[in-house]
Amino acid sequence: MTENLTLVLQRNLRTLLRRSDLREAGEVLERLRSTDPLGLATRELELEYLVRMRRLGEADALGRQLLEQFPGSSKIHYLNGHSAYLNKDYRRAVQHLQEAQRLHPFWKYRRWLGKALTQLGELDEAEALLLEVEAERHDCSADLAWLYQRKGDFGRAIELLEERTKMFPDDAFLRDHLQRLRVRELEPEEVQEEVELMQSLGEGVSAEMIPGYVRSLLTTGQGKKARDYVGQQRSEWDIRVLRSVAWDCHHLQAYDLATALFLEVFLQEKSNVKFLAALEKAADRCGRLEELIAHYEAHAANDKRLYGRMKKLEHRMPPASRGEK
Repeated sequence: MTENLTLVLQRNLRTLLRRSDLREAGEVLERLRSTDPLGLATRELELEYLVRMRRLGEADALGRQLLEQFPGSSKIHYLNGHSAYLNKDYRRAVQHLQEAQRLHPFWKYRRWLGKALTQLGELDEAEALLLEVEAERHDCSADLAWLYQRKGDFGRAIELLEERTKMFPDDAFLRDHLQRLRVRELEPEEVQEEVELMQSLGEGVSAEMIPGYVRSLLTTGQGKKARDYVGQQRSEWDIRVLRSVAWDCHHLQAYDLATALFLEVFLQEKSNVKFLAALEKAADRCGRLEELIAHYEAHAANDKRLYGRMKKLEHRMPPASRGEK
């Protein structure tokens, strides 16, 4: 009887996780843990639940424990890779996803491996994997669009997303992504005209237009206007816009703006090593290292890794700033 109940609970939990019904999934997981607390299927489902809930600290701890117990489980390697990806630890994600694919070739493992390789800049290898999954599943258009965006092939990225939005016209994420790419294809003057027309009509500037507008001002030598606009508007922007504008400012060497905006999203991004390196470079280039060190110090109690980064930054400060003679 208990064995049959366990199988039913496992099946129900898998269905709920596929549907992203996480509240009910948590309740079923508790019942499953009471009937079969140590079984491989139970532990895999528990790990998947934690990853889906984005309780990444707990997922990381459980994932490492389960790898020691079940090193031959492709699902556990996949879930460790998925968790690492969400935590922006892309190298560890690739290691686990490659092992999952070696143990049991599966389209989902290939897709997430392609996504992780894209984040690491291994674009040719990622493209081969994602094209293979797209041919099989027709489920990687957004992933491939991001890859082609990384390659600078915005036309191909737009074409992919246009095809995908025809299939899924109610997908707001796809529509927003497509609009952002279309803005990038406009000439800077066209972006400025469109935004300034919206402003003259008293309309709000869409979130998809804002990064393109700031970028257009910086690329046409209107740095003061860009800084005034960011200073006046940034309190209204959501984290996605702040992050996008910050990276654009960094790439265009507007390091003072980049530093200010990176600090706005610091709490959400501080586990991303690439983000911290960019923030430190920007702060160094605009003479705000001392401020950044103080910022790290204020948050280091909750993230011990920041102490080491603080020490390295202190060595980059001029001797007088460090109190040396």
